[in-house]
Amino acid sequence: MGGVDYHDWLFENHSIAIRGKKWYWCLITRIVDMAVRNSFILYNLLHPKDKVSIKEFRRNIAVAYLKLGHGRRVQKDRPLSIPSTSRAQVVYDVRFDEKNHILDKRDNQRRCQFPLCKGKPRNFCKKCNATLCLPCFPKYHDKSYAK
Repeated sequence: MGGVDYHDWLFENHSIAIRGKKWYWCLITRIVDMAVRNSFILYNLLHPKDKVSIKEFRRNIAVAYLKLGHGRRVQKDRPLSIPSTSRAQVVYDVRFDEKNHILDKRDNQRRCQFPLCKGKPRNFCKKCNATLCLPCFPKYHDKSYAK
């Protein structure tokens, strides 16, 4: 059997059968599968006394990759995620002091921080750094609307 025929035979009988919705996933799995088959053929050509089956060869590759990650230690003191500063709560004394609350414009839109509003304005309070719609601005700084 020639090299191309043997390669096609291996693909026909021992291919990775993963179906995906993304077009590139099939291409990636096909390329990885082809690389494994080519390395299997080269291994058997270079080691004629130690010939293995394609399944055993794939198993050896998987075991080698599993052993690579075995020696790594996970840091325990590292936080799981970075806390978000965009939704930080404003101190009530600053929010309701009724002094120097000025409405200004941002470059990008963010969600309004008034609890009942779902708008995405560009306006924000300079003192509180809270993104607010025009109708929500006075309500946000009024104690009667606070939780």
